[in-house]
Amino acid sequence: MIQPPLSLDQYLGELEKMNVPFDRERIKKAYLFASDAHEGQLRNSGEAYIVHPISVSLILAELKLDEDTIIAGLMHDVIEDTPYDYEVLRAEFGEAVAEIVDGVTKIERIKYESREIQQAENFRKMLLAMSEDLRVILVKLADRLHNMRTLKYKQGSSRIATADETLEIYVPIAHRLGIFRMKWEMEDLAFRYKEPEKYEELVQKVDMKRKEREKEISSMIDDISTQLDEMGIPHTIYGRPKNLYSIYKKMTFKNRAFEEIHDIMAIRVIVKEFEQCYAVLGLIHSRYKPMPGRFKDYIAMPKPNMYQSLHTTVLSSIGQSFEVQIRTEEMHQVAEYGVAAHWKYKAKQRGEIAKDTDFNWIDQMMEWQRDLENPAEFIDSVKMDLYNTHVYVFTPRGNVIELPDGSTPVDFAYKIHTDVGNHCVGAKVNGRIVPLNYQLKLGDMVEILTSKGSQGPSRDWLLFVQSSQARNKIKNFFKKANLLENIEKGKEMLEKELRKYNLNIKDAFPEPVMKELASKLTIKNLEQLYASIGYGGLSLRQVIPTIKEHLVEEEKDVRIIRSPKPSKAEGGIVVEGMDDMLVRFAKCCNPIPGDKIIGFITRGSGVTIHRSDCTNFSKTGDEFNRFIDVEWNETQPIAHTAKVKVIGQDRPGLLGDVTAALQTQKIYLRGLSAKVNNDRVASLMLDFDVHNVEELDRAIKQLKGVKNIMEVHRL
Repeated sequence: MIQPPLSLDQYLGELEKMNVPFDRERIKKAYLFASDAHEGQLRNSGEAYIVHPISVSLILAELKLDEDTIIAGLMHDVIEDTPYDYEVLRAEFGEAVAEIVDGVTKIERIKYESREIQQAENFRKMLLAMSEDLRVILVKLADRLHNMRTLKYKQGSSRIATADETLEIYVPIAHRLGIFRMKWEMEDLAFRYKEPEKYEELVQKVDMKRKEREKEISSMIDDISTQLDEMGIPHTIYGRPKNLYSIYKKMTFKNRAFEEIHDIMAIRVIVKEFEQCYAVLGLIHSRYKPMPGRFKDYIAMPKPNMYQSLHTTVLSSIGQSFEVQIRTEEMHQVAEYGVAAHWKYKAKQRGEIAKDTDFNWIDQMMEWQRDLENPAEFIDSVKMDLYNTHVYVFTPRGNVIELPDGSTPVDFAYKIHTDVGNHCVGAKVNGRIVPLNYQLKLGDMVEILTSKGSQGPSRDWLLFVQSSQARNKIKNFFKKANLLENIEKGKEMLEKELRKYNLNIKDAFPEPVMKELASKLTIKNLEQLYASIGYGGLSLRQVIPTIKEHLVEEEKDVRIIRSPKPSKAEGGIVVEGMDDMLVRFAKCCNPIPGDKIIGFITRGSGVTIHRSDCTNFSKTGDEFNRFIDVEWNETQPIAHTAKVKVIGQDRPGLLGDVTAALQTQKIYLRGLSAKVNNDRVASLMLDFDVHNVEELDRAIKQLKGVKNIMEVHRL
């Protein structure tokens, strides 16, 4: 049913309920301005468009943000979708509102050919916006949250793409900013539309289990509350259900059945004073048996997103495990609303909030976006840092260092300083020498051994470092220290590859090809291309397809002439203009449905199907005359074998977890080989059947979630 927009009086009434201070006349003017600007515009649902800006502004008001931000929520689509521009907004509502709206508009105004580059550029623009004014991102998050609430009105494929983007970009940003209420809702909505059957099944299971445990949790809450009253500690206590997506992730990535998930409910205790948190903890541990290894003190060592709380897991009188969270009212506001609760604009000028030590991670990511040319590398680095869990360790002087979970002394060294990392030759943990791939544990004291005579980092370190900072600094060392060597090496590699096609550099890189490469790979000139290939930032597989596409267009007049008659499918492949043609699939690149493909006529063996980015075509001089157009026959889906390489730190149960991860996607192995080197780095070669690229991508994503896995890529 289509809902009419809130009237002005209803809108003002909603703002008053949220207890946010605002100038009634200024807000009234903004409401009327936005309503007039969007007059006649409709959403996909058929609702008046103004429903969306009103909803976004109310989400921002719920976060207790300032009046300028609430008005910017009403105006956030005005510059993009109406005749009014920046100057009009500045004249009507001031520079702050105009700047926020302009920042939101710029984030997705430019469209790029590649989804990967589009995502990377959007990330870059969001980071830039955060470094200048965090309110831009808060408006963007509110905009995305309301779009997710109305996602059912989008078409199927567009709906899934939006859900994917939300999980990949917006949820990690909300997580890093500590806005958990917004993060949880976006996660559950994305889960609902990506996996509707699993979502509904989990909803029913959680509801049943929650009813079973209500009596026990109510008993614990009553007991704890009575004891706190006797101690004279004012408090609020209640049960909190975990969000569905976090339960689903635990089941998926830890390969657990729903019945093995015990913490679907948590007990939360909120008190007035900091000291009372520890008094409550002592009381709970005296009445309920604490589970070993399940206590975390985020008050003494807050999370990077400012989250503070005491977490402990205890057993009830009948042996049920429950997580208990203890925090003050102020900590609770930060836990729910993150950076919005930590707001400092009343005391600071715009932009200065990004200089606060709580937001140093923004500066770090801005540094990555300057250093990393490859969009895929940049986006992976950002996601890794935004969403990683953390471990806290100490320097010899007692300073706390925060690192991603699973980090090593090398990660620690680069966290201290780039030069410490580059000259690292060994490490001591808690006074004893450990290997550089040792995984640091909470509370470890770490000392890095350096040598001025060190030649720099080892490329092998890339196999075990966990932090984006260390990984990028190591790559940068080889990129900068060996620039001339990388240029020569990259040029030699490319020339060798091009000789397979009787080409030289001049033929391969006319102006149209360079423009296309620049667009796809952010390459400015040939030297940068050579250097990127030389140090490993780009692979030949990323470059060769563009050259091939250009050459195939040029060579059309000398290619095999084919009749336009209907073609017959063989082995899931349609060969243009030919019937009963023997078709086989190249083992060098193992194409699967969804890949761009090209046929190669092999003398006496029919047509061999290669991926269009395959570099192993025959080396005969007339090979361009032997290309033939082929395509997948989508009406006859056939399973094809994919080959995937998995690299990880060896541990007991690793192989079982890898196979279990595939089984969750109903994928079963056809072949497997494994080896472990002296540094306990495991290399697994997996063969399994999939029906298309999307199925393979889901399998790879699942494998990346297995503990200790460092790299997964298709062969």
